[in-house]
Amino acid sequence: MMRICARRRELFMVHNPARRFLLLALLFSLPVAALAGQADSAKAASDRAKADPPGWRIYHVKPGVDYYYQQPPNSRYYSFPIPDFKGYFQKTFTKQNIPYIGAMVIATAFLVDRDQAITNYAYHLGDVWGIKHTNHQKPVVDWSIRIGGQDVQTPLQFPQDLSSGMYFLGDGIVHSTISLGLWGYGKIWKDDRAVQTGTQCMEAILSTGIAIQILKHSFGRETYNAATAPGGKWRLFPNPIKYQKHTPNYDAMPSGHVATATAMITVLADNYPDKTWIRPVGYSLMGVLMYAMLNNGVHWASDYPLGISIGYTMAKVIDARSRTVFVTADAQRKAGVIKTTSVSPYMEKDGGGLMWSVNF
Repeated sequence: MMRICARRRELFMVHNPARRFLLLALLFSLPVAALAGQADSAKAASDRAKADPPGWRIYHVKPGVDYYYQQPPNSRYYSFPIPDFKGYFQKTFTKQNIPYIGAMVIATAFLVDRDQAITNYAYHLGDVWGIKHTNHQKPVVDWSIRIGGQDVQTPLQFPQDLSSGMYFLGDGIVHSTISLGLWGYGKIWKDDRAVQTGTQCMEAILSTGIAIQILKHSFGRETYNAATAPGGKWRLFPNPIKYQKHTPNYDAMPSGHVATATAMITVLADNYPDKTWIRPVGYSLMGVLMYAMLNNGVHWASDYPLGISIGYTMAKVIDARSRTVFVTADAQRKAGVIKTTSVSPYMEKDGGGLMWSVNF
């Protein structure tokens, strides 16, 4: 008689405006082609789905590791803020994270003390390299939205020089185009991974944006360009009307561009672990963006650690409730997740036998 006893099983959740707009969308859809175009074909995904739970598709991302996806429910597109923020607070404020929170606070304090010198040096490098310190973008489409009785201009703009192009890497249109491109590709080719990834990206943009705006309106820190004191003054909880009229006087801390970029890279890399180029390319481009914002005078270096933390954590929360990850026992053993196996005799009133125990 043989008994198999598993103490724990690892299954975790882990100029023509129209033409220019189309050109812009095409340019920033190229990363989508690089991701989705290399994904499994719709037919292969459909064939695999026959052996999966109803409504789920399986993707073999690497030996011994499978990702299970299904189409996001319609409620996902409007109900996400509550679970996102609930998950964010639950994941962030734990005993295990105290060292990381402490490290972020220390890093931020260290940079605050040196912000003026760091940004001055970034300006100096811009002069040496011939990079302008301004952000020149030309509107492709002009529109506005009415908020509190005021028309707020929200033009769709395109960079006109190197400095603006570097800064544009963190623009919402870049992230939104990648998100919608993946979502559209997935819908057309029945690729649930692409649909979920596109949905997660857009959700990360919105949830991260909400968190960043709340903090910007709380810290009220001056940007380099608007600074009236070394490192910029901090005006806690500034008047919303003054904030709207004189935004650079209040919106430095934390960086929304860095937070959103971090969230996007994390979501893409976590959903496409077989595309090992995502993180090195993504973080390299984010480094260019971070320098560009120092060179343009819109951020201080100390604005970045909190932005990175928010973007990364929010992405992990969103990702965890969007797919199921299954790791085979063999892959767990190779990764050191399965610690030991043992065989031992056992006795009971009605007999005995051998017990095989596996520690996960």
